[in-house]
Amino acid sequence: MGAHVLRADARGTVVRVMYMAGHIPPERCWYLVSIGNAAVRMLSFDDVKLLESPWR
Repeated sequence: MGAHVLRADARGTVVRVMYMAGHIPPERCWYLVSIGNAAVRMLSFDDVKLLESPWR
């Protein structure tokens, strides 16, 4: 399991989490962590596609 911050600004922090699900490459999921109240919301790939880089 690993995580990477894709964006941090006044709107919140977008984090990509990569985890092993029995195959390579690992699965990915994305979360938005709100600055004000630390609320966490799961995002879809469409929400983060401009922030993501392609798999190498």
